Amino acid sequence: MANQLDVIRERLLSVEADHPGWSIQGRASKGFLGFENPELERLSLNHHEGVIDYWPDELIIRVRGGTALSDIDQALKANRQRMIFDAPRVNGQGTIGGAVAAGLSGPSSPFNRQIRHALLGLQLLRGTGEAVRFGGEVVKNVAGYDVSRLQIGALGIFGPILDVSMKVEPIPEWQGAFAMPADEDSLRRLTNHKHDRGLSGAGILGGQIVLRFEGSGVNADQIRPRLKSLGYEEISMDMFTALRDLTFLPTIGWRWEGPRETPLSGHEIAVDWLGGLRYFAEQADAPAEGKHWPYGPDARQTCSFLNVGTVQHGILARLKAIFDPQGVFNAGRLSREF
Repeated sequence: MANQLDVIRERLLSVEADHPGWSIQGRASKGFLGFENPELERLSLNHHEGVIDYWPDELIIRVRGGTALSDIDQALKANRQRMIFDAPRVNGQGTIGGAVAAGLSGPSSPFNRQIRHALLGLQLLRGTGEAVRFGGEVVKNVAGYDVSRLQIGALGIFGPILDVSMKVEPIPEWQGAFAMPADEDSLRRLTNHKHDRGLSGAGILGGQIVLRFEGSGVNADQIRPRLKSLGYEEISMDMFTALRDLTFLPTIGWRWEGPRETPLSGHEIAVDWLGGLRYFAEQADAPAEGKHWPYGPDARQTCSFLNVGTVQHGILARLKAIFDPQGVFNAGRLSREF
């Protein structure tokens, strides 16, 4: 366990007034997201890591922001538990702070297993050097803005995430993955499965329709023969590991989110979320209707990674002024005006 808060704060406060600002990084696994300003100095949370508290009986864990997701996996696995969401591990380099900042929940997202469903609270470092905590380690509803959840997908523009408290869940007794060749009817096939009991992932990758189910052994005995009768074969979990970890990233230029029923263009590199999330090499290949996010080199050339309405934009601007009044953290990462 390594608490590096004092080291991080000292470095933050030791610079001159004309310092260009900080690019927050854990293990630099999310370089494909948002605009990276080359003038910013790196502020690393790589060694600010470790489990702070873990209550297996309460299904709650609190970890420092630089803790690798793979290390959290190991700590939870000892009690046959897991994280609720499928954040990218990115070759073991993904951290919990980066997962929250990026807001990527993986193939489980359409099935009520997103980061926002797990997050209980977090600690944030302001530009003034003050560490502030929001939420806690108990499951409850609170009035007013949920500042913790506003950090999800904010790409660190409010400041470094020092630690995260979240709910976890038991590992299911059984998990199974199934595949069949994709064809022009693939989207309809995916849609037909959306209400299947135990479904926890559904997409298209490598020319295959892939489905993931989980539950009890009884579920397995019911699901396997039904899927086999439909033409599916049971496969390893590698396809869903690839969808979770975005192992096909080098070929991606754009991410698209939109209505599941939107027809496939034929240029999809991968499809997730029952058709609601798709990856493309070029923006022109993606459907016009929906939200578009640039990945990789395209993200560095665009003016904004932000896809929110006027009201949400105003809230972000006010929060940025509160938590980072000098604008020293991740300038331009989410949107050039922040």
